[in-house]
Amino acid sequence: MPKPANQQYVPSLRFHWLTSCCDAVARTTTRERRFKQALIQRARRYTIVLPDRTAPRQRPRKAPG
Repeated sequence: MPKPANQQYVPSLRFHWLTSCCDAVARTTTRERRFKQALIQRARRYTIVLPDRTAPRQRPRKAPG
């Protein structure tokens, strides 16, 4: 969807000189660490571990005798 010609770019935190501080401000004003830890825990809960396809396959050993 194209932007109207009269709409100007608004940088992070509204001012160009504050753009470099955006991550630090977001980190201190939000619960970023708690959110990321909860997201990682949830992802681990639903992660499926697939077998390693790069390892050479081992043939089953025959029973003795």
